[in-house]
Amino acid sequence: MALVGWLAAGVSAVVAALAVVYAMNVRNQMNDVELRLVDAVTKMQAMQDQLVAAAGHSDAMRTNLALLSAADLSEAVLVGKALAPDATGRVYVSRSKGLLISASKLPPTLAGRTYQLWWQTPKGAVSVGVFSAAQDGTATAVFDLPEGAPATSSFTVTDESEGGAQAPSSTVVMATR
Repeated sequence: MALVGWLAAGVSAVVAALAVVYAMNVRNQMNDVELRLVDAVTKMQAMQDQLVAAAGHSDAMRTNLALLSAADLSEAVLVGKALAPDATGRVYVSRSKGLLISASKLPPTLAGRTYQLWWQTPKGAVSVGVFSAAQDGTATAVFDLPEGAPATSSFTVTDESEGGAQAPSSTVVMATR
């Protein structure tokens, strides 16, 4: 009878040990699943951010395409001046869609500086807006037409303090031919 008691106790101990090993294995698997889930959620959030950025780029491309395909489109060619002799650019104007500037070989601006596009009119320069160049010297920006936009197609690009200026400085980077 004592043997049966010892045997039952031994079986109980083995079952308990197996239950502990099984519980530890399940816990490790749960931790692994939790880590994979956290990783999947992080990747999903990154993909969602990329999707939002891509949608923004897509909207910008649609806007640019609509402007560039407007029936009333006119074009002005920009050439580099002393500060940036290799810079080139084009300004596309549509009275119905707005204005787009595309430039290349622009030098990097210093900290706290920006480029500003000016529409030259018989009454003086009218600010179209400010923009920055990418590290490779390229820039593309779209603007609404300024109020009372003139019929002329004469533009300058200047280097100004961040936020732009009320009047163009003498630091002309590009101008129409």
